[in-house]
Amino acid sequence: MASPPEGAASPSFTPPTPEEGRKNPPDSTAPSASEKRDALARVLGTSAFLRAGQLCNFLRYIAEMEIAGRAAELSEYLIGVEALGRPPGYSTADDSTVRRRAHALRQKLDEVYASELSGATLRIDLSKGSYVPHYVRVEAGSPASIPPGSGRRRFTRWAPVAAAGLGGALGAALLLWAAGWRPGSPPARAAVPAILARAWGPLAKPGTSVLVCLGTPPHLVILPYPEDGPLPPAATPLPPLPQEPAFREWYRQYYPLEPTQRLAVHRTTGAIHLGDVNGLVTALRTLDAMGADVQIVAEKNMGLPAQRGRNLIFFGNPEFSFAASKLLDRAVWTIGYDPKTRQRVIAPRAPGGTEAAVYAPVRDAQGWLYDVFGLVTVLPSAGPPEANPLRTVVISCTHDSGCQAAMEFFASAAHMQRLLERFRRNGLADFPPSYQVVVRSRVQSGQTISAEYADHVVPR
Repeated sequence: MASPPEGAASPSFTPPTPEEGRKNPPDSTAPSASEKRDALARVLGTSAFLRAGQLCNFLRYIAEMEIAGRAAELSEYLIGVEALGRPPGYSTADDSTVRRRAHALRQKLDEVYASELSGATLRIDLSKGSYVPHYVRVEAGSPASIPPGSGRRRFTRWAPVAAAGLGGALGAALLLWAAGWRPGSPPARAAVPAILARAWGPLAKPGTSVLVCLGTPPHLVILPYPEDGPLPPAATPLPPLPQEPAFREWYRQYYPLEPTQRLAVHRTTGAIHLGDVNGLVTALRTLDAMGADVQIVAEKNMGLPAQRGRNLIFFGNPEFSFAASKLLDRAVWTIGYDPKTRQRVIAPRAPGGTEAAVYAPVRDAQGWLYDVFGLVTVLPSAGPPEANPLRTVVISCTHDSGCQAAMEFFASAAHMQRLLERFRRNGLADFPPSYQVVVRSRVQSGQTISAEYADHVVPR
């Protein structure tokens, strides 16, 4: 175990003395190590934590230390080095990573126990100002907390995910696993908070048919090949990127490349950004809990006319999606390129492109993305009047981490409750049929670590 440098923060937990232990005998209702590990496994298996690698590492580390009787050793410095990958000798005074992650972890635990694990009778709590987890027993949920007919999850119509470009059966298996499916041991479906059913409207009706569609941006996939000899028919040598040492060195930082190999490109329209995949998992878990019948397709396999008159959740930006472009034409804000900031931003629609950046990504001193933005657009579905009310939700973003944050925001009972309160302060009695929400996402190394409300607009 790493040793804290001189001046590092001291552990936040002080074990009881033997005398105190005799005065306060162990509580016979205290959870066993097995119960604690089961509570930990349930939390780490939720969709919220499956997408939050650092928070998983943080929680797993402090929980295992506490279970092993080593809570007294926990400190900000050790968590930073052993759980979050900070370099040995780093300064906790100059680097607030652990404190920020502890805050995010508390929020994530509150979110999980308010939604996916609302029926959990043993819960993990991390008190403010402490890095030592403790366990709270709560009363078993009422019968109303378990929806009728819960049991095996409804995955029968998830097969089309292979067409979405996630690598065929491997992609489908990955999504099923990430969404909580386990062979032979189907978990009970989590209860859906009433506020989510209210916010999702027609999408939340049990048995309703929902189309989840993904816009897939074009990619040039770079792969190595022998220096001499023919390339595959779909590959071309690497124009316009030269075979120069600087580019090859950049490639070698991330991927294997032998000195005798050359690089070539393949064109593809089936690649999906990681943030979109994570957002897709959130959407599927939520729809499954609502009892929806879900079909997943890539936009390239289903044009805009086929999407009309459907309950629709669409992931995509106008820059690479005909459907997103048409759908956002009906809204106030859109995603576009801003020449002033030289970034993709959320801005008002305007003839000839964006006039001014409204929400632009923020970078730190080293040029790494710090804040990005997602855009949730809720619209009535286009189609024959008799087909309404139907709902369309478009998830767009300035960076794919923003799409993940936007979907997580829309699937959060706490965020939807606060959004409804904002609507009410604006004189609305309920969620309007059409509105947009800008979601701010804090990122680290391109990964989403938070999703927070930034702004909203309701068309007049």
